[in-house]
Amino acid sequence: MTRIFQLTLGPVQGFVTQARRTRDFWAGSFILSLLGGVAQRTTQQLHGDILFPKSDGHLFQWMNGKGTGKEPGQGSLPNCFTATVPDDFQPEQVVHAIQTAWIALAECVWTSDLAAAPDQTRVIWDRQIISFWEIRWVFAENEIDYPLGRRKLWRTHLRPQEPGARCNVMDGFQELSGSDHPVDKNLQAFWSDLREKGSGLATDLREGEQLCVIAFVKRRFARFFANLKVDLPGWTLHGWKLPYAVPSVVTMAALPWLFQVISTSQSETLQACLESARKLQAYLPEYDTTHQISGLDRVVDHSKTARRFAALDGNFFFSSSLENRRLFTNWTPRLAADVGRQFALLRRQTETSEPSPFYAILLMDGDRLGQHLRYPKNRQPIAKALQQFTREAARIVDEHDGFLIYAGGDDLLAILPLDRALRCAAAQRVAYTQAFAQAEIGATISAAVLFAHIRKPLGAVLGQAHHLLDKVAKDQTGRDAIAVRVLKPGCQALEWAQPWSVALDPESGKVGVDQLAVAFRDEESDQAPFSSRFFFKIRQRFELLSPKTEEPVFDDEEQQVAVLAAEYLASSANRDSARDLDFTKHGPEHKLDRAKRTIRPLLKQCRPHRAGQQQASTLLEADGALLVRFLATGGFRE
Repeated sequence: MTRIFQLTLGPVQGFVTQARRTRDFWAGSFILSLLGGVAQRTTQQLHGDILFPKSDGHLFQWMNGKGTGKEPGQGSLPNCFTATVPDDFQPEQVVHAIQTAWIALAECVWTSDLAAAPDQTRVIWDRQIISFWEIRWVFAENEIDYPLGRRKLWRTHLRPQEPGARCNVMDGFQELSGSDHPVDKNLQAFWSDLREKGSGLATDLREGEQLCVIAFVKRRFARFFANLKVDLPGWTLHGWKLPYAVPSVVTMAALPWLFQVISTSQSETLQACLESARKLQAYLPEYDTTHQISGLDRVVDHSKTARRFAALDGNFFFSSSLENRRLFTNWTPRLAADVGRQFALLRRQTETSEPSPFYAILLMDGDRLGQHLRYPKNRQPIAKALQQFTREAARIVDEHDGFLIYAGGDDLLAILPLDRALRCAAAQRVAYTQAFAQAEIGATISAAVLFAHIRKPLGAVLGQAHHLLDKVAKDQTGRDAIAVRVLKPGCQALEWAQPWSVALDPESGKVGVDQLAVAFRDEESDQAPFSSRFFFKIRQRFELLSPKTEEPVFDDEEQQVAVLAAEYLASSANRDSARDLDFTKHGPEHKLDRAKRTIRPLLKQCRPHRAGQQQASTLLEADGALLVRFLATGGFRE
């Protein structure tokens, strides 16, 4: 006799999304996936058979110490799974394996960084490590009745109360020094001494950071993961070498600029920038971050100078960051000005402007996959399709010069440069639908793309990405959709969403607003399809054409196109064309027809679709047009 066994591990949001750096964010996803893999592998050793999700075996090979090929560097397993197990199966052994692996991982960090720490730090360490995870499991008698959802409502995990000064990354947890309040001089001395110990602590811990145990393990574990080796029921878990330098959001925003300046600058100019930067930052990292972004790795090629330049803290590339004394160890106004002048010279020599201060987060999730999983016959085809999608997802992110945080099951999370994010989302959607087409299951996927300013707190950005996906792309737009939001430093600038069937150009398969932005950006300014003047009062023009509170002046789509086409021709980029029109002599002029062809796809993206509606709204929303302008200018004119 066999039974159905389900297990889930949490808290997901509390562990993953409470992050100050992309490195914290990646680390949370990786550790959660690793512990999920420990649970699955232990279940197999106890004669269980994993039903869903299926691992492709690559991760398990490395966990067993027998890995070949490229080391797994991203999370690829969700935090829950379903298996068939024998009657004598003991779930407590799986729970014990998870806790044992977690404690051993944390101990690698303790031994390397904090072995000489005071006793009160060890007390905090043990309390937070042992009590952190919420592990829930259930048995079921068949493949249809899964009571795990009801079990999640039964809250039995209560963490001990946390005294003292708080961690400034994870809410509610005590920081490691054990001080009573955040201005205690002992707290400052503890973290200052720790930063001076070496082993990368000078770059891993910024001045003023005070971390709890969980945040500290996330920040530091990658440096020591290769030392992990722990015996678990029926098998031994091994670590492997991990990249500990994860691209920051600042570097990701600057990536298109980096491609250009490294490709066109002279080595002597880059070296001068490096020497100038060292005056402002006493310790420049010697490690190489570029292997995490294959496109940048190809650009730097075998040049040590270019490689070291690409590994600089991304804040050096922004003049506004150079004014922030908290970002650099040796900051003075004079030194900051000297570094700024050196980088300004680099921009002049390479004929570039400053990098855009915006980067992109891509979050994708399958639509209503649980409905297909209700039928046991679908489980194997779905598991196979998801394995294929996971492999393709990593390749696609890499091709678009992004950094994959997580791809497992029907979920995907990545950070990308601004100008590649929408193309990556469209390519991921193709990969997902093709994988399920082979399984003969009509599954769809929705996407959220959030363009965020580098000064927005990362934790808040991640929270908005999930809201954008769940509430806008799925609930509001009706799933199989894409939603985009732009976050300026102070507020939300715009929001746009469309079903994929509307968002994608039927001929090219590319996202329509992105195609329009490329045309706007690539043409010379005096020949651009859309001028800045055309966009300047776009909201007022749309309100005139389709007011929400009164009868519209132009309620026919063709009338709206004609009016906007005339406005387009009157804009600064087309003023001469507008003067050439003589409707009395020549009738409908070919230039007006061409203008209509230009305007029509823009207005298509400005007509919102809502869940449950068969047709687009006749109202025009300006955010679609403003998104085109944002993408074309990199946010410089927002």
